Amino acid sequence: ARNYSYFGEPSFASRGGVLLYQRAIRVDYDRSQVTKYLITSFGGEYFVRRFVDVEYDYERDGKGVYAVREERDRIYRMLGTENYDKVDGAMRKDAIKIVKEHPVSYFLWGLVELNNLNSPMIYYDRHFGIFHDDIYGHEILKSSTIILLRFGWYLFLALVVLGGYNIIKTKYRQAYILLLAVIAANSVSFFLDGVPRFLMPVFPIYIVLALCGLICFTNAHFYRNKAGNNLIASG
Repeated sequence: ARNYSYFGEPSFASRGGVLLYQRAIRVDYDRSQVTKYLITSFGGEYFVRRFVDVEYDYERDGKGVYAVREERDRIYRMLGTENYDKVDGAMRKDAIKIVKEHPVSYFLWGLVELNNLNSPMIYYDRHFGIFHDDIYGHEILKSSTIILLRFGWYLFLALVVLGGYNIIKTKYRQAYILLLAVIAANSVSFFLDGVPRFLMPVFPIYIVLALCGLICFTNAHFYRNKAGNNLIASG
């Protein structure tokens, strides 16, 4: 209603085109940009700044925030309007054009964004400044902390996947709605940006699935040991 009142046409959001454009322009990154982005995704901005490029800025060089702002301002001037919905629509068209020209690259970047989404946190300066206050200090402690947190998180995700697999395997249809919610949340980030906070609405489901996975794992291990002991006893 607000957008219709101000701009004469209805719309639900005014950032879809901007987000899609920000995601699409990554298909044009060169090898150096891709390498730094992947290191940030799987390890953190700290590793890039410490071992690759001390001047690296994840938001500027990785997410391309500043490049998107420049493009947005250019379209503002070109259209000669303050209607943000129209600017967003123009950026959406540009983004779709890029995606059509580079579908494979766009798909591969989607896998990286899924990793970004399913992360304990994004280790870049604005979100986790303690790692960047002194880039050359306490290297072993900082590196070990990040690696251990990542390892623990991926172990948690493995239990989530195991729990989801067990639900499918046992055909427990009442719980399928949980899997659909997880798939929906991941699908959005696959096509746009993967930011850990976007996972919050379905994170309780992750916990439930992880518990199911843990129970499944411990039960399988228990019955395997029990079967082995019975075989030894009978022998």
